[in-house]
Amino acid sequence: MKSNANFSKLAFITVLLFSLAALLLSQQTRESKKGYENLTGEQILQAIASSFRTALAKVEPAIVMLEVEREKGNPSLPPEIELKLKSLQSPTENPAYRQRPKAPVTGFVLSKDGYIITSYYNVSDRVKKISVHLKDGRTFAGKLLGIDEINDIAVIKIAADNLYTAKFAKKNLKQGQIIATAGRSPTFELTFNSGTMAQIKDDRKLYSLNLKTNFGNAGAPVFNLAGEIVGIIVQVSADAPHGQNSGLGFAMPISAVLKEAEALKKGISRTKPKKAFLGIKTGVGGTASMSGVLISTVEANTGAAAAGLKPGDLIIGIDGSTISNIEELRKIVKKKRKGDKLTLKIVRNTKTISVKVTLKADGLLGITVSPKGTALRSGVLIAAVLPNTGAAAAGLKPGDLITSADDSSISNLDELRRILKGKHPGDVLTLEIIRGTKTKTIKVILTAKPANYKD
Repeated sequence: MKSNANFSKLAFITVLLFSLAALLLSQQTRESKKGYENLTGEQILQAIASSFRTALAKVEPAIVMLEVEREKGNPSLPPEIELKLKSLQSPTENPAYRQRPKAPVTGFVLSKDGYIITSYYNVSDRVKKISVHLKDGRTFAGKLLGIDEINDIAVIKIAADNLYTAKFAKKNLKQGQIIATAGRSPTFELTFNSGTMAQIKDDRKLYSLNLKTNFGNAGAPVFNLAGEIVGIIVQVSADAPHGQNSGLGFAMPISAVLKEAEALKKGISRTKPKKAFLGIKTGVGGTASMSGVLISTVEANTGAAAAGLKPGDLIIGIDGSTISNIEELRKIVKKKRKGDKLTLKIVRNTKTISVKVTLKADGLLGITVSPKGTALRSGVLIAAVLPNTGAAAAGLKPGDLITSADDSSISNLDELRRILKGKHPGDVLTLEIIRGTKTKTIKVILTAKPANYKD
């Protein structure tokens, strides 16, 4: 995997260098019809670096550093987002990869009369104070005027005039066009990345870029080799599925930015509509005899918790409709609003019961599921674990789904019983289970069946 990643980086760098070389040589051809063919590789690289430095010099004075102080310190994510991120995080991944750092962020001068543009993400949560540091060493108190949570931009005003502004491009980017971005580091030095424009998305309101983005350059300008600002880095977020530095970035075209900014200057804000939050985290489970949505975790202080839903409950119906997978559940919950009531039909410990849940708005559905379109797994769902048994000692839990025993697939209880029939107390049984969204292998030392136990 590492070698493939290195190869991809090398391929990208190679394509970029050749593209830049072709552009520079083309420009030189117009100036002189001879001599360019004698340029060495080192001279080409020097010319590329020179072009980037020239473009950056035109933009840098407009790039500002923002220090954002929040009422509760560094902003925290809602509990349901934290849980979602934990489910996405690999066991070897550094947790800080998906955490907003306690560090300054980036913006740039929108107009000479003191308007600054940045990413909404940079000023989200309960902002107490914003300090704007300019290239010339001056610092001003910033006032947050308006936000656009949907497009991820925000406008800040400082009491200053005659600010340096970079030139804004009049034409939209084209696919393959070379671009770069630069953000401010905590030491005010620049962080520079370059790449190409990959695709125009969402009715020309978003560029997809072959460009690494991170928390440091969120809200930073994107510019071309002529030193013209063509957009602003957006959609860098701690709860993004790929985190930061995934190799793909997004930018809002400067033409769209300028249009939206006029409304934000007037204090108009646009926020995302809140969605109904059921308050459960689902796995990819089912039972041998029925499908549904298996609850592996119930979040505190939610309608699900208040209604008494429990890990291991299997949702098989909602408001009279049969539920066989998470997509069917999502379609119904998506239409609901805060305060709406749902009647869930669930299976708990082999019994079918109805539970009424009052939804709470939390901005997310609040569940982690198997990939879209994946059918629910069959197996044997554990409803309870008897104390003083091998299962209890091995750590099996209600809600675990047994999918394999001793390397044999298990789709129903009869298949598990056939394997157990040849076992004796003291034998080791290797189980593969699904718990929540993770697959685990557990070894169980079998014990004798209690005399009073009935299957």
